[in-house]
Amino acid sequence: MKSSSDDSDVSAVGQAGILVLIGSVFGMFSDFLFRVILSNIVDADIFGAVFLILSLVNIIAIPCLLGMNQGIVKYIPESNTSNRNSYILFSMICSTIACVIISVFILIYPGDIIYTLLNVEERIYLYFLILLLPFYSLYEISLSSLRGLMKTDHHVILKNLAHPILKISILGGAAWIFGTLLPILASLLLVFIISAVIGVFFLLRSRWRPKMSLSINYTSFIYFSLPLMVSSSIYILLKNVDKVLIGSFLNTASVGEYEVAITIATLLGIFQTSFSFLLYPKISDLISQKKSGKIPHLYTQATKWIFLFTLPPYLILVTRPNALVSLFGDQYSISTLSIPLAILATGYFLDAILGPNGQALLGLGRSRAILIYNMIAIFINIPLNIMLIPSHGLIGAALATITGYITMNLLKSADLWMNYRIPSIHTSTAIILISVSPICVLLLNIFPEYGSVVYEIAILSLSSVISIVIGIVSLSAFGCVSASDKKLAQDSLKKLTNIV
Repeated sequence: MKSSSDDSDVSAVGQAGILVLIGSVFGMFSDFLFRVILSNIVDADIFGAVFLILSLVNIIAIPCLLGMNQGIVKYIPESNTSNRNSYILFSMICSTIACVIISVFILIYPGDIIYTLLNVEERIYLYFLILLLPFYSLYEISLSSLRGLMKTDHHVILKNLAHPILKISILGGAAWIFGTLLPILASLLLVFIISAVIGVFFLLRSRWRPKMSLSINYTSFIYFSLPLMVSSSIYILLKNVDKVLIGSFLNTASVGEYEVAITIATLLGIFQTSFSFLLYPKISDLISQKKSGKIPHLYTQATKWIFLFTLPPYLILVTRPNALVSLFGDQYSISTLSIPLAILATGYFLDAILGPNGQALLGLGRSRAILIYNMIAIFINIPLNIMLIPSHGLIGAALATITGYITMNLLKSADLWMNYRIPSIHTSTAIILISVSPICVLLLNIFPEYGSVVYEIAILSLSSVISIVIGIVSLSAFGCVSASDKKLAQDSLKKLTNIV
């Protein structure tokens, strides 16, 4: 029998998840809207070039962050105020130094590769990429610090509200006014400068002060973070290398088409992001309090609701994606994107429902295990991309991506079960799958398709809501809705009422 403290732990993660869910819905909608607007303003080659640049920034920033943006999430909850100040400032200083070193290296060596990928010759494009690095890194460290401090409201405002709005207004405005790559790149730099400033402001509001104690042994922090740099770099490569290789083997227009498919498929991650937001720091907190026995219950409750809320959208993307693809303009055809989208949706669906396994392993201190699993995934992914993209185009890239995601998630889930007896799949999973899938597919086939996007979105939303309600009823009938779930629903309703 679970104690009331178990319920409070689940409720704490769930309530934070509700707040993050609201922010994530807005953030993903804004990000989705930004891509829709941009795809309808500029040609496919410029659209693809913009996201190829973002992929390059994500990859180049890996050694700039040194893994500290992830390590700090574990160290902050376990530290006193003085140590928290020190770890955050130490991360910022190390990141800045790393950015300078990487910038010099880029100027000397790989510039020609970047020119070739972007199909440009002017050196100014390279300068903009270099200027982006320190502000991108500061933005990421600020986000991670706010997460470690469990300042959910500030994290949501920065990541899911301010940053997407800045992209729509500044970057979208530059695309509409100029329509060329250079002004869009300049506006991207401005977006990250403002976002980084907001991040530091929120840290100061959270009582962080730029002070660093020299008495702290930072070696353990570095020792914990550096493997995360490698593991996170592999995860970032897994998410971005396909676009870089598409740009290399095909062209930026193909990158644009692939970005449309990825943009739609990543919508499936919204509930995983929401519920797992506090899972990593909460697990670290439970371990520090010597309450590790509560972790399996906490994890099972989170994955149950992630699966329920993600399954209907996945079925929609696989069976009826036309309305969403049409939002991006006539230059993107459903006949070209339907198969890559279905493949990518499957990969992101598995990543969403099993995704908290990575957060759980981090909270349990298994950073080196994550490194190994991510390395295995990327060593499979990159060769597959190189082999499949030239012969199969976007379908080949999608197949390589899903293979990497499946491999990575199976390894992490197996680790959780073998070492901690934490299951990724349980009785609730089977109940949801059996009760929700046939109803959702039936509803999608009952309602005919029309040309109206508004009609389609209404039908898809209605089908999802009905399917989720049936899933909740089924879980309740089989006794899979616990007291902590009911408490979470009541507390979340109050929180939503207060927000409204």
